[in-house]
Amino acid sequence: MLGDGVQGLPSDMWALGWICWEIMTGKFPFEELVTEPPIICRVVQGELPAIQDDGQLSQIKELCSVMSDCWISNPVKRINAPTFRRKISLMPSTAPSSSTAGDAKVRSAALLQELGTMYHHQGNVGMAEEHY
Repeated sequence: MLGDGVQGLPSDMWALGWICWEIMTGKFPFEELVTEPPIICRVVQGELPAIQDDGQLSQIKELCSVMSDCWISNPVKRINAPTFRRKISLMPSTAPSSSTAGDAKVRSAALLQELGTMYHHQGNVGMAEEHY
């Protein structure tokens, strides 16, 4: 949008990546900056949040990948809406559970159900059965 000022689906996909980031982190992008010019400079220079290093987001690698696809600087190469929808629909809709002592994961019934459904949709019956 900054290059030619045209808004369209690619700029909507960019914004959708930020919406995902805000929902998952509970933070606004660049909240440490108080005016728009420094924010614009960071975006133009490609200085986006290190989502792979974020404690909450690092557990959801596929979502991190989709968010990164939303932020590709070249609008032509940016993820499109049908691909975004397909990738999101294959993800569990329940957040990962935290680990307990000894790194044993405690998973809620809702998460196990979502994981089983996800694997079933991917055609991986064996993994689906492990989660039901």
